[in-house]
Amino acid sequence: MHVGVLLCACAVVAGACGGEGVPGPVSVGPLDDDVCPAAQDTLVAAQASLNAGVFDPLRAPIETILVDEGGLATTINLLTLVLPGLDDIVVTTLLSALTDEETGASLTTFKPHVLNILEYLNGTSVYLPGAHPQPLDAAHAVVVNCDPVANIRLARDLLVLEVRRAPAGSARAWEIAEPGSGGQSFLGALVEGLDRGRRIAVFQSLLERVTISADGEVHNGGADIVVGRDAFVVLAKVLAANIAAPDFELEPVRGLVDQVLVPLLEGDVEAEQVLDDMLDLVGLLVEQQSATFESVQAFMGCVDRHDSEAAVPAMLFDYLTVDEFSVDALIADVAGAARKEQSSPLRLAMVAMLDALIAQPAALGDVGSVVGRFLEPEVAPTVLAVLVDLKGTGVLTELLEFITVLLSCRELGP
Repeated sequence: MHVGVLLCACAVVAGACGGEGVPGPVSVGPLDDDVCPAAQDTLVAAQASLNAGVFDPLRAPIETILVDEGGLATTINLLTLVLPGLDDIVVTTLLSALTDEETGASLTTFKPHVLNILEYLNGTSVYLPGAHPQPLDAAHAVVVNCDPVANIRLARDLLVLEVRRAPAGSARAWEIAEPGSGGQSFLGALVEGLDRGRRIAVFQSLLERVTISADGEVHNGGADIVVGRDAFVVLAKVLAANIAAPDFELEPVRGLVDQVLVPLLEGDVEAEQVLDDMLDLVGLLVEQQSATFESVQAFMGCVDRHDSEAAVPAMLFDYLTVDEFSVDALIADVAGAARKEQSSPLRLAMVAMLDALIAQPAALGDVGSVVGRFLEPEVAPTVLAVLVDLKGTGVLTELLEFITVLLSCRELGP
């Protein structure tokens, strides 16, 4: 693994922002053409973009967090612990997935969707005016208060989980498959279900028609009734609290979701089949014999404690119900990427990377603290503004291409 290459890239990014001990603008100097001739052009392009000043507003927090507080050294420490143990193919697979449009998972494919969310958060969205800092506040609370290893393990477990159709006559449509036994990835099956659902008309306004009592009961006499966004938030909070409970049982929770959603399908048989299929699939995550149960329950418990107002589900509702955000296009893009032949190697590469991170809990926790500093309410708005301003600059793409080209140079040696 070419650790020095990635450390060089870290220095390029940090140097672009200046600050005491981090000179700017960037001037890395030319690469030796005999070492990696293909990297020279990408380095020049990356330097020019970084020196254009788009990161200037971040100079102060970069100096404080990365230099004065040692955040850059902390990050480099994690990289030096993790990267040497990875096969080169793992890193190159991850990086090429971001830059190679043939994989269907490139930055170009998902950039519009990410930009919609960033604009929503910092108040520049023309579809939902006004800043929405609450989801970032919730993310900050989760990052600084929840076990980073547990969070990473959940992501890892979701990537590893494989499922298959249950035999005819089974109580549920899906069952867990042993890895490598011919099943399909859980996430792939989930995306396929969403792709089916988006094509059924009755699902188009489903969330906006959700109705539930303010206390989380479907029918409760004189309790206040909430509809749409408020109902979705109440339902999310109820589900999180139930899953996090030590005496959690799946059937009552499944019954509640059925009571809330099935009547809204207006007797559409296909829609009911799709919903039942999706609930069976997601239910596998929280079956007590499932390998994912402990990590899901731990994460939901943390979310229940630190996103008590369900700000992230509220953002999800907004995204799913604004026509201009084109959720259909997002699901279609994700489904298309999942069907690419590169999706399986990419999934395995992500698992290998996450396993390597999990093996370094102390260093991972330290980097989590650095990330948390950038999510603090005093810093996050500036970070958001800079990210939104990156639209059309090509900076991130050029940096990724630079790193990818370097890693692909056999002449660099281990």
